[in-house]
Amino acid sequence: MLVWGGDEFAILIEAVSTSEDATTIIQRIQDSLALPYDLQGREIVSGASIGVVMSIAAYQQMDDILRDADTAMYCAKASGGNQFKVFDVSIKE
Repeated sequence: MLVWGGDEFAILIEAVSTSEDATTIIQRIQDSLALPYDLQGREIVSGASIGVVMSIAAYQQMDDILRDADTAMYCAKASGGNQFKVFDVSIKE
């Protein structure tokens, strides 16, 4: 079973058929997270490294989908953070 830290979450988006659609949605999420907010008088700005799995048809278990999205997310973090990576088998290697 995959165990996540307190700062990780998953978003399932159905009916996304192209990588351009996914990119548009991911950019909207990152733009929203980047908006500054006030926390006890201090301006806070956050961001997100996002891992994406585009097609789940080949998967048998939900944990495998989450594992591969997590792998892509850590690849995005390793590439400088605050960006996204789409999972492919080359990331696993």
